[in-house]
Amino acid sequence: MQTANPVLKVLGTSARLFGAVVLMFVAFMVSSMISGADAAAAQLTPAEAQMSGMVVMLVSLTNALVLSYLALRSRWHGWKLAGTLFLFQFGIETFMSQVETVIFNDSLQMTTGQLVSTFAAGFFRALIFAPLAVWMLGKTRKDEAAELPNPRLVFSAGEWAKRLGILAGLYVVVYFVFGYFVAWQSAELRQFYTGSTDILPFFTHMAGVLSDDPRLVLIQFVRGLMWVGLVLPVVRMFKGGMLETCFAVALSLSVLLAVFVLFPNPYMPEPVRTPHFYELSSSMLTFGALTGWILMKK
Repeated sequence: MQTANPVLKVLGTSARLFGAVVLMFVAFMVSSMISGADAAAAQLTPAEAQMSGMVVMLVSLTNALVLSYLALRSRWHGWKLAGTLFLFQFGIETFMSQVETVIFNDSLQMTTGQLVSTFAAGFFRALIFAPLAVWMLGKTRKDEAAELPNPRLVFSAGEWAKRLGILAGLYVVVYFVFGYFVAWQSAELRQFYTGSTDILPFFTHMAGVLSDDPRLVLIQFVRGLMWVGLVLPVVRMFKGGMLETCFAVALSLSVLLAVFVLFPNPYMPEPVRTPHFYELSSSMLTFGALTGWILMKK
């Protein structure tokens, strides 16, 4: 049996990845038109509209490559893989981020129609990209690894309860620590959310946050469980070892979520988006790595 030429193999994979990036760009355009999300562009200045076009290309590149990496390293194929990619992409890019928007919408002031349009755009974008990417990347055929035993995520009920509880608790800690020490250090961000640039020590700040809304810890605990729920199928399907799995989960959560904050929009000015980008990318990178490690650890 002849071995495939490695140069041709690299060129073929590169062509498939380029195709996936093009598919993501097309998915952005089509989903925006279907959902009416492109109507928000009318509220942007010419400079912001130009920047938005550049961000679309950047996000198409980064998110397509990240999702393609997961697909190419998956033991799954066909519709099972397409469904997993759809849920993962829509869940991170749109659903989980917009849950946060709803929580803090007093500051953002998005209308119900705008929120629905954002959800619809994300849904159609993932619905278009996921199955076509599986086809483009040549993952419609069964992978040899699918025949091998898969011991991942095989835990007792007690082990599941312990690991899920630890991860949800870790998310709460990561959320508030990075929120304060990364995002909240920006005076512009504090002014946007509170109307004041004053900053309090961490524990005093946290006492005030929890006093204003005692439900916030519980909300973020539930969100932590939801993040883990999105990650579980990816960990189960991934072929890499512990270190690569931790890397893949951390990279995916960080990139797929954070890059969308770079989009110019009429709800959040650039001096607020930038610290949120640093907060989200660093916090989800940390939480993703911890999630991969705790789920893979025997």
